[in-house]
Amino acid sequence: MSLPLPIALLRRRARNAKSPKERHDTAYFAWEASLRLAAAKHPLPEDLDVSAPSAGQFARWLGTRDDDPTLDDDATLACFALLTEIGAERKSAPRAVSAKKLIDALPAYRNRVLGHGSTRANDFYQSSADTLLACLDSAWTAGAFLSPVDELVFVESVELASSGARKARALSLMGMASEAEEVDAPPEDVRPSRVYLRCKDRWTSLHPWVLFEGGELRERVLFFNGRTKGARFLDYVSGEELKGKALVDAFPDVDDA
Repeated sequence: MSLPLPIALLRRRARNAKSPKERHDTAYFAWEASLRLAAAKHPLPEDLDVSAPSAGQFARWLGTRDDDPTLDDDATLACFALLTEIGAERKSAPRAVSAKKLIDALPAYRNRVLGHGSTRANDFYQSSADTLLACLDSAWTAGAFLSPVDELVFVESVELASSGARKARALSLMGMASEAEEVDAPPEDVRPSRVYLRCKDRWTSLHPWVLFEGGELRERVLFFNGRTKGARFLDYVSGEELKGKALVDAFPDVDDA
């Protein structure tokens, strides 16, 4: 299936990684970016403080959604076994697992493998990366993060045609690069310079949690990564964080939002 731009780029980077650890860490970050992207589709719970967000907080945020697909393919079951064995230090071999249960196992795994500065053998990183990447495809196909019909788009502009009808120029952010298109009669609440999930005639704004920055040399999707004196946004693909004056210059209203 066609994955959203940041996830597709992370998957390619993981597969092309030069070391087992880089392959593993990038594969894991494809999961974490998927989690943040999916959570942003839903209203932020009132009692959830994301000023210093963790994987666990985003898992809880996503857990507020109504649907919870069940996954029973071999890749998913192998991944769940890995996450629980490492994160919870127990073996688990269910015949099926819900998307919520799979995602809820991510934070403890992150803490064990990435969070404490410990290193593991190359064969662990290699085999675990293979497991995470195989399950990533299965999870997206099964709708564990978003509906398979959701499309990530960035609205560049909204204008009125000579007839008085609204018309938008949008970039489809699916696959390895954006693709421009003209959209007739977008919904009245669709605004320029914002990222949306589009499903037929329904557009769900991901602002201000997900941003898009285009350019001739690179395109990147940025994820909200906390807020103290000002907001911070993370590009998972490069590892760069956008904050301070650079953030204000690129996205003047996002800190207030």
